[in-house]
Amino acid sequence: MTEEKIKKLANDIYLNPSEEVIALTKKLLASIDFQLKELDKFDLATTKPLSRLTKNPLSFQSLREDEVVEFAYLTKEKMLQNSPSNNGDFVTIKKVVND
Repeated sequence: MTEEKIKKLANDIYLNPSEEVIALTKKLLASIDFQLKELDKFDLATTKPLSRLTKNPLSFQSLREDEVVEFAYLTKEKMLQNSPSNNGDFVTIKKVVND
């Protein structure tokens, strides 16, 4: 990936990386690319794709039932009491995205 592409991607998410960060990013991307090319050494022509990690499909009957844990349940009033700011009905937060 080129330096310009890295800068554009960073700018798209409102970051302004230093030259050191850009150089490190290029080095890390080159390392990832090298490791991915190592996978080309394997002959996977006869390998079937996996649809699941085990041969047995997951049975939902073997899963436990959902249980409400009362001590972990928070009421709306309790959440509003614990929030740094609220308007009586909802937790209010600072706007972080520009229009």
